[in-house]
Amino acid sequence: DLDEIRRVLAQAVEVKGKPVMVQLKTTIGYGSALAGSEKAHGSPLGPENLKALKRTFFGSDDWTFRVEDSVYATFAEAAARGRAAEDEWNTKVQQVAAEVAGDEKLKRALDVLLHGNDDAWKAALPRFKPGDKDLATRQVSEMVINALSPTLPFFIGGSADLTPSTLT
Repeated sequence: DLDEIRRVLAQAVEVKGKPVMVQLKTTIGYGSALAGSEKAHGSPLGPENLKALKRTFFGSDDWTFRVEDSVYATFAEAAARGRAAEDEWNTKVQQVAAEVAGDEKLKRALDVLLHGNDDAWKAALPRFKPGDKDLATRQVSEMVINALSPTLPFFIGGSADLTPSTLT
């Protein structure tokens, strides 16, 4: 119900001074034979299922994806806001770095957090060689996350309801 989603989001934007949580109940893979299953995220739909979805949602099984010019404009605006936010962030980081310059422990923690300048996390990374057993990207991601976590106490990862399929 797109109209209801728009109404709730417009209402949420009007709330000032406190966080607002909007909860949407969705079905992953809605409209496909894989609906409601994590397989809808991690498995191809297949040609016949894809054609059926296109007919259901777009009226034709030969519909092709396209991006409207307004979408490009929206993303260009977001990129400009992102550049401004990054500039502000970099200024704050410089201020914090100046404040902790006399404290070696904090200075080192900031350096590791921002630049990864610590051999412990690098040494913990799994090593792969040509000829090793083939692994899915999600399996390699799981191995890397599990290796990094003990060496980087501020490391955070996860994938909400996709954990079983992405192994995070």
